[in-house]
Amino acid sequence: MPKGPIPVPAEPILPLDSVRGYLRASVPDWEWLVSHLQSQMGWIRFPVRLIRAIDNLKVSDYPRLYEDEFALSVVGALAFFEPVELRSLFSDIEAANLQQRGELLNELISLDSSELNAFVMPLSAHEYRAQAKAFRRLSKPDQANVIKQAQYLLSSFLASFHQQLSMMLHGEKLTDLVHRAKLGDRQAFLKVVQLDNRTLLQIPEMSRAFLQARLAGDYEFCEAVGRRLMAPPYRGKIQHKGLWMSMSFLDMTGWLEHLSDRAIVDLLDEVGLGHKTKLIADVGGFAKCRRDYKQLRSQHQISTQRT
Repeated sequence: MPKGPIPVPAEPILPLDSVRGYLRASVPDWEWLVSHLQSQMGWIRFPVRLIRAIDNLKVSDYPRLYEDEFALSVVGALAFFEPVELRSLFSDIEAANLQQRGELLNELISLDSSELNAFVMPLSAHEYRAQAKAFRRLSKPDQANVIKQAQYLLSSFLASFHQQLSMMLHGEKLTDLVHRAKLGDRQAFLKVVQLDNRTLLQIPEMSRAFLQARLAGDYEFCEAVGRRLMAPPYRGKIQHKGLWMSMSFLDMTGWLEHLSDRAIVDLLDEVGLGHKTKLIADVGGFAKCRRDYKQLRSQHQISTQRT
């Protein structure tokens, strides 16, 4: 399987119907994320049980997924496939034509959706006790398998959540920001630690950079990091909402360069996004946003090429 950043394809890699279906399914999640942030004054407040699960399942190192965009994109699938099966699946997808590729991915998404029903986070004490009782009835091998699945799924959820958050707030993938932070870009460094504080502990290059700055007496940078750690991930009104997310997905699937402004505006309206943002109230408004996105991609590698 490939590693590292997901490249921008020269031609569409998924049929447009599959892209449309993904966007339609994703818009409610993006809207929830926006409303959650705005209701919490820009803070991310996960349920206490979820925070405990991160420690109990020993997945506090999930930020390491930000270092490899491809790994982040497939880690959830490892809950249901052995690595050899996943390699075979990706070989089939790579060899398939456009329509067959869409069918294979739709089957994979459908499988994941049905399997995920068994991994619902308990919201009440009653649900928690019921799940704990069911877990204790399992054999030791089955318990170990459930734990492994939960580790992959929780890591995938946490990393993907922050990746989406970064796209909404900054118009840049967190994976790209981390890449630049590791290369010494301090503005990217500050954005990363504000989005996910755990990166300062879990990504070695970032930990070393902060320690070296402190030992060298670079108090201005250290104070800036401290301020970002104490600030919510975002302050103010979220302007881009799902627009950057949609353009990023169209970019990754090869459709951004193959659809006209009018076609994309119609597509976004069809999936329930177009009428919910003033930024794409008309084709001219969207055309400007598209140019801004492509300029930012050119400057900061939103969809980074393989190196």
